[in-house]
Amino acid sequence: MRNKISYDLECETVTFTLMSAHGEVDSITLHTQEVTDKELRTQLFLYGCQKLMADRTSQILDKKEKLAAMWDEWMDTVAHPETPRWKAPKEAGGVRSVAIDVEAVARVSGASIAQIQAKKKAMAADDWTKVISNARIKAAMAAIQVERDGATDVDLSEFLAE
Repeated sequence: MRNKISYDLECETVTFTLMSAHGEVDSITLHTQEVTDKELRTQLFLYGCQKLMADRTSQILDKKEKLAAMWDEWMDTVAHPETPRWKAPKEAGGVRSVAIDVEAVARVSGASIAQIQAKKKAMAADDWTKVISNARIKAAMAAIQVERDGATDVDLSEFLAE
């Protein structure tokens, strides 16, 4: 299952849709006219701005650079309302998170992560559940979880002196 979020500026609505591999499952639509309380409208606006700026600058680690980037993003948004950019630009080579089931199937099958991700997307959910219920896949998922859990116990203090 995946989510799809769309908005209609003319109708002032946001629609959240739950999707399966076979199409739309369910959706809800929120209308801005339903928010009649001025203070709540302001809070929603401010919260949205906060999330938007955090998303757009999520790849910046330095706090001063992040703050400057937030300001630049805000000014760009205000200066160009006709072409808003709602997502942060994605940079190649960043840290990616791979679902543990996908990684396990890739390891056991010898296929690439991308191949397994595509296969999972194309499969019915019930079939994927059968695949990851296989004993070899379960064992690989357990091993990967142990590896991931241990990743937080890394001592980097030797690099602080350099």
